[in-house]
Amino acid sequence: MFTLKKKPVQHSESSQDFKERLFFHDVVNQTHGLLLFLNQKEISGENINREEIQLMQKEVKTLQSLIRDHFNYKHKNLVQTYDWVPFSYAKLAFENLSQTYFKDTQVNATFTIVGKDSEEDLIYYPCFYRILNNLIKNISEAQSPNAEFNFVMDEVGLTVVTRNQLKKSSTDSSESLTRVILNEDKLIKGLGLDSIHHLAEEHGGIFGFEIENNTWINKLYLPTQNSMSLRKTDKIAA
Repeated sequence: MFTLKKKPVQHSESSQDFKERLFFHDVVNQTHGLLLFLNQKEISGENINREEIQLMQKEVKTLQSLIRDHFNYKHKNLVQTYDWVPFSYAKLAFENLSQTYFKDTQVNATFTIVGKDSEEDLIYYPCFYRILNNLIKNISEAQSPNAEFNFVMDEVGLTVVTRNQLKKSSTDSSESLTRVILNEDKLIKGLGLDSIHHLAEEHGGIFGFEIENNTWINKLYLPTQNSMSLRKTDKIAA
């Protein structure tokens, strides 16, 4: 569906160590978002209302879900964590992340469900959340005046396409901007794109990006639970 334009990064550590580093990166991202929210409340001088307390409780549950998914351990206090969820719940997570990171950015989002029963199809929440958190944080740090998100859900999976303009100078080109994003010019550092690529691939999805007319375009596909089950069945039958 999408081709990954990001060149593979050579890592000296083992694949497991690299996976641990990506998880560390994503958990710090999530706690960073929580701190942003609390700092915004402190600056505004507003009290936290009941609805916001419930939102924070969901964020803590999300953090527990990420930890449980990564380590695959059981604990008596890890109850009602999120794994496979309907698209409507994932949509709420996107809206909450947008409110946290896009304070001064105009965000246009469209949500399309294809097929009358597609809302009943489930996507894997820990993977979705970690990827969206990275995407949204990266876009917010690009300081674009606007951002566009398109979500299309069908029985096969969820497709997400994002677009945001990049700051442009007289020397910028699609090729040079791509090198910057890939860290090849060492102008920015981070594991966000590595984490997105790894998570999508690990869960049977695809991630790619490109720069066109000074616009950074991310393309993501994640399969539904039923789609993944059918793939496993096909492999066994083969």
